[in-house]
Amino acid sequence: MNMQEKETINTALAALANEYKALRTQLADVYYGGWKAASVPFDKVEAICQQMLSKEMQAREQQDKLRQLDTAAAPAAEDGTVLCECGAKNASSSNFCYICGRALKK
Repeated sequence: MNMQEKETINTALAALANEYKALRTQLADVYYGGWKAASVPFDKVEAICQQMLSKEMQAREQQDKLRQLDTAAAPAAEDGTVLCECGAKNASSSNFCYICGRALKK
């Protein structure tokens, strides 16, 4: 497994989490401020929500990359079984983990 690549992905995930948190705070401020003024600016609320959704999608992509790295690095057990990323030993003829259902890398 490429540790540098994994670190880069984890750094990107941390940055996305911070950006998402800032957007969540901004959303609360805009919504509450609008509520207090009896005029919620729904166009601003929608724009912030769209940005949040984008961050969520980017985070999922990064998490998928991490899973792919982990799966590619999954070692075969000495007894001929295949280890899933969840840690379960599966028969070498299995395509999916019997515990979590993930596709097994062979």
